Amino acid sequence: MRIITINLNGIRSAANKDFFEWLTQQDADIVCLHELKAQAGDMTQQMLAPAGYYGYFHYAEKKGYSGAGIYTRHR
Repeated sequence: MRIITINLNGIRSAANKDFFEWLTQQDADIVCLHELKAQAGDMTQQMLAPAGYYGYFHYAEKKGYSGAGIYTRHR
């Protein structure tokens, strides 16, 4: 089992820096995401569930604040 934890410093910023391409190369079973800095309405389908993963998130109550998430290969 491979588990990765990563501080994104903003999921939209990470997406613009090829985070999802990097993710496909990692072959991780679980990826723990820190500092999403996004709300549910900001998330694209790719951010919610990248190819091969299910996404689970806890968004910050205030916009622009940190949130956390997990990508997992199993529900």
